[in-house]
Amino acid sequence: MQIEIQRTRKDYESLIRFIIRKILLKLIVFVIVVSVIAGVDNAKSYLVLLHLNFYIKFAIAAAALFFIFLLLPYIWLRVRYSKLLKTYPRLLEKKSITISDEGISYVSVHENNFFQWHDIKEIESNKEYIFITFLDKSVSIIPDRSFLSTEDAALFNTILLRNFSIAKKTVSKLKYVDRKTTPVKAKDGSHLYYWGFLGLIPNIGVVAGIYLIYNGIIRYKKKWLVIIGLADILFTIIFWTLIFPNLSFDLGINDVEKQMAQAGVNQIVKNIEFYKMQTGVYPDSLEQLGLENTFPTTVDYFSIEDSNKNKQDYIYKKVQYNRYTLFSVGMDHIPYTKDDICPTVTFGDTTKFGWIHLNK
Repeated sequence: MQIEIQRTRKDYESLIRFIIRKILLKLIVFVIVVSVIAGVDNAKSYLVLLHLNFYIKFAIAAAALFFIFLLLPYIWLRVRYSKLLKTYPRLLEKKSITISDEGISYVSVHENNFFQWHDIKEIESNKEYIFITFLDKSVSIIPDRSFLSTEDAALFNTILLRNFSIAKKTVSKLKYVDRKTTPVKAKDGSHLYYWGFLGLIPNIGVVAGIYLIYNGIIRYKKKWLVIIGLADILFTIIFWTLIFPNLSFDLGINDVEKQMAQAGVNQIVKNIEFYKMQTGVYPDSLEQLGLENTFPTTVDYFSIEDSNKNKQDYIYKKVQYNRYTLFSVGMDHIPYTKDDICPTVTFGDTTKFGWIHLNK
């Protein structure tokens, strides 16, 4: 079956939108996977969702991801295709496309290429276009207006998908596939420049940087790949040493932990006083309160995990027969410092309760 097509600038703009949509889908999947891994798997995480800072900083992160992975590629593609169309006006000339059992051919005044079905990676379509993605990452766009009728379009698409499906089933059995086409220009490594965007993601950028440096030195002998790779690695180093310590980009988790610790010690003071009402004495330890399976528990969210990855209880100590101290170690994880979180007990309450503040 043979058809004739003539692409326009509008068609290439549609191709750009098609590529950006595919990137968007991958970005959405990435965000979902990261969200699941990060997880909202405990009460602390659920409270984070109630904190305004979480949504503000999440919006900033989303905007950054949008700019890095969507806006920059969109601008780059627009500039690239605009330059290509000016440099190679033949991209807009008429050409015939013929599909057969052997493959698909493109013939025009300046082009004579033939691709086997094994050379195709993916075939997609919408109401206006058929998109054929080849293994070398190039994309061929076929406008729907190229067909005389909807029946012709449906038949063309059916033949495409049928032959592609057959080739896909047999390609795993083929170690090498002969390509009957005009030789494609050898890659010079510039197609790996995209990896540079990964450098803006700490840690992942190190992996991308090593990959780029390897290809720049060993495979393609291209200095720009080495430079971009080094920049990717350098960004991760700068991020963790200079930016992150001052960024305070914690999605409001520390604020929530403070609130939880404050609510925890306030409630435990009441439990301690209730224990004294029942027994006549204050407990020797928080374990005697029996709060292991209740909320809030006696576990200090700011305490450091032990060798068994268990957090410690709030600091509790009986001072005298009728006095005691209780507090959380705070963000620095060190007891008896300025950021300790104590119960909000007023001076008048201390005459009723046994809690007192100690400086060690």
